[in-house]
Amino acid sequence: MPATSQAPQPPAPTALDEQYRKAHDHLQTLEQEDEVRARFVWHGVGLDVLVSHESHNRRLLRIDADLGCLPYSAEGAAIRDRAIHQLKQLAAWDHPGFSLDLSQAGRVSVRSSTVLDADMTMDGVFRALSIVLLDIGPGLIGLATHLK
Repeated sequence: MPATSQAPQPPAPTALDEQYRKAHDHLQTLEQEDEVRARFVWHGVGLDVLVSHESHNRRLLRIDADLGCLPYSAEGAAIRDRAIHQLKQLAAWDHPGFSLDLSQAGRVSVRSSTVLDADMTMDGVFRALSIVLLDIGPGLIGLATHLK
């Protein structure tokens, strides 16, 4: 039987502290064009993080999370109602650079974009990442617990 080729799979998410140790050991200062990508799980929520060069004096810290699907009413009307309530709370959140998307299939994803100074060290990037996660985290975690 011939072997089938599959597209390479992205690495499995790891813990935030493990990502920090790896980055810190290899890269103390970010050069202007450096791009940093990381995948990790934070309080049960899988996050994709990108730090990219935006302009000569700015970087962009982008956090993407695919939180899951809204449950169907047939799976439990009360569960769906709680999920929709959490979704509405998060959708009403007014934070610069934050967006929430609900696909036609009921899949919920969020994105947070934060502008950083271009001359940040990795410590500064992780400090900024931690601040953003502390800010948006309760809403993400609250919603993710009600999705499947």
